[in-house]
Amino acid sequence: MRLIDTRDEFREFAREIRMRDDWHEPDEQGITATVEGRSFDNAGFWPAPELRDELHRERHVIFSRHEPTPENENNWVRLAAVNLATLCAWASEPDPEPSGMIIEETEEVVTLKVTRR
Repeated sequence: MRLIDTRDEFREFAREIRMRDDWHEPDEQGITATVEGRSFDNAGFWPAPELRDELHRERHVIFSRHEPTPENENNWVRLAAVNLATLCAWASEPDPEPSGMIIEETEEVVTLKVTRR
């Protein structure tokens, strides 16, 4: 199982599993997610095997794909894990300024200038 630590790694993972950018209906891609861990934190104790005791293991999301076999119709393969608090941080970051827009601040007013490139 891959451990994802950066936003770029997460984006690459999403491309590899052919996920839509908005992650709409991942179940239709045969993908599910489970959360494991105890502490809702992103200090780095997840899910390294030597730190997996229940008191310190941070919550993380494990993404799995349904890959049935003749022997096991309910076979799920763990693909990747990402720290839950880190995932929340990525989701709540402000959007970058749209291309071509420059925001200038003065004491009295905020002016928006749109430039064509």
